Amino acid sequence: MEIILGLTAALGWGGGDFLAGQLSRRLGSFRTLFFAQIIGILALGVYIAVTGEYVTLTRVPAEAIIVAFVAALLNMLGAYCLYRAFEIGLMAVVSPICASYGALTAILAFFSGERLPAIRVIGVAAAVIGVLLTASLLTLFNPDVLHQRSLRRGIGWALAGALLYGVVFWVFGFAVTPYLGGILPVFLNRSTTFVVLFVVSLLTGASLAVPRKHEIAPVLTIGVLDTIAYVALLSGSVAGAVSIVTVLSSLYTTVTVVLAAFLLHERLHPSQWIGVGLILSGIVLVGM
Repeated sequence: MEIILGLTAALGWGGGDFLAGQLSRRLGSFRTLFFAQIIGILALGVYIAVTGEYVTLTRVPAEAIIVAFVAALLNMLGAYCLYRAFEIGLMAVVSPICASYGALTAILAFFSGERLPAIRVIGVAAAVIGVLLTASLLTLFNPDVLHQRSLRRGIGWALAGALLYGVVFWVFGFAVTPYLGGILPVFLNRSTTFVVLFVVSLLTGASLAVPRKHEIAPVLTIGVLDTIAYVALLSGSVAGAVSIVTVLSSLYTTVTVVLAAFLLHERLHPSQWIGVGLILSGIVLVGM
């Protein structure tokens, strides 16, 4: 079951992040992230109210709820980093880098008691090398592309997003979903992000202008796909191994990169394709 749920998360994030990459360049990372939360809050809020699942909050240790809120804050930062990377960089570059969160979660899961076969260890190593090649070794071995800033923009944000997501999904899988299941944490995540961004906008004057008519549909679609992906991922963490479902979810980058290459005609330097290929190969090996 965790395999199906992991792949469902990959499809949801792949399509949602492709749209987010386009919309972030028009609305900005802050507004895109803010308005994408609304549909998840409404849909999951209705579900929790109808099913009475909110009662679970009164039956679990307070520590689990606190950890869930902390994880939600870290997840919000990770999402902002990813959207910011999409806003200023090439999706075909930043998406695979951020997708390496799966390798980090797998490592943390190992130290938390999940044992990985040798092939998964090889996959983790391949993903890490791919990230280094795409992000850093590009400039070391190809000095002629130092001035091609478009290839390097957003890499730092993507790396930050990968780190945050890797830690967040490990925390959710081992310290949150065993107590709250796969639905409540997503609702808390959405609600926390919405409230925090609203407060930040009041304090900083950041714009939260309502999207224009032709932008509403993409925002809602992003919210739907992103919410489905999170529910699938966290539900998969309950049903099976955290490392498996998380790594499979990180295959979303394949969807994003393919869409960017065919629909946006984004082009990469050959060495970056090697890095991207290693990342994807590593993700596949870790998921085996």
